[in-house]
Parts: sequence; structure tokens; C-alpha cells
Amino acid sequence: MYEILCHRPDEDGSHNVVGTEQGQFLADLRIRQENSQAERDGVAYRYYYRTAR
Repeated sequence: MYEILCHRPDEDGSHNVVGTEQGQFLADLRIRQENSQAERDGVAYRYYYRTAR
């Protein structure tokens, strides 16, 4: 299980868990989509994933 995190440097600099994915492939696919959308929207959000604790 992988946690999807969002880093919002323009707000309070926090890292928020915004969802989970079952496998590394799905987690990687989701962060690519999220980061592309953030870039299109012109926001400084960055998404990444880590192994769920």
C-alpha cells in the first residue's frame, strides 16, 4: 500500500496524505497525473508517494 502525499509550499508547507494506492505502478501513475494537473492549473503543489506505515 502506498500513500499519496501533496506538498503545498505556497500555503503552510505541509505534506498532506490525499489518498492511497495498492501498488507502486498505480501510485506512480497517480502522482504523474496529479503533478500534470497542478502544472496546468499553475499551482505549486507537488505530489509524491511513500510506503504506507
